[in-house]
Amino acid sequence: MVTDDGLLTAGIDAGASRIKVALFKGRRLLGHAVLEGGAENITEISKRALADTCRIAGITLEDICKIAVTGMAYKYVHLEVEHINESTCLARGIDFFMPEARTAIDVGAQKSLAMKCKGGVPLKIRYSEKCASGSGRFLDVVAATMAMDKAELSRLGLSTQDFVEVQSTCTIFAESEIITLIHSDAKPAEIARGAYRALARRLYGLLLQVGLEDVVCVAGGVSADACLLDELTKLAGCEIKTARQSDIVMACGAALAVQ
Repeated sequence: MVTDDGLLTAGIDAGASRIKVALFKGRRLLGHAVLEGGAENITEISKRALADTCRIAGITLEDICKIAVTGMAYKYVHLEVEHINESTCLARGIDFFMPEARTAIDVGAQKSLAMKCKGGVPLKIRYSEKCASGSGRFLDVVAATMAMDKAELSRLGLSTQDFVEVQSTCTIFAESEIITLIHSDAKPAEIARGAYRALARRLYGLLLQVGLEDVVCVAGGVSADACLLDELTKLAGCEIKTARQSDIVMACGAALAVQ
């Protein structure tokens, strides 16, 4: 449907752990939905997320002119959609939520993407290595190994400025290393802080490759983790901001990219 203030478009971000959908009329965000992945078919989850978003906006699926998809699991979304690469979606999403940011990083469940961008256009991009140690999965493993959830892990890490080094760059080896640290009577808070510092160093390395500006915008499922942001701010030496509604930045960028 074309209205006086623009096309109705939707974006689907099919991530490794969650499906995110955003609906736009021109440059206006009408609604969004975030659903957990689980074992259900990704296409079916995407359909439910689209239906939820349409219900929030008071429209029908048939009213949408174009639907775009991005994310690690985009190939499994078997709908009439247009695929948009993640770098374009991140750049468009950051331009919508935080246009002043020239450096951005999306910290996903399985990988991370750093970028220098301007005006919704990606200028330089770098992805984390295939190993999940540069992503939210690293924190999932650390939290599970320490028998807590990620919110507890973040609070524990923030309770101290001291840390023990987590040397392993592989998530599986890091799990073994943390078990060893626990058995050696290292303080849990210092283990947590060390794990966050290890992840922040990997993300900082990506940011250095694309070039740091005065403001860095962080998006993705781990972007609101206070302990990670604290460690990343110390390393970067500049302002680190979390994008508003940071978990739907990619989905918003996909919707905007097909207008």
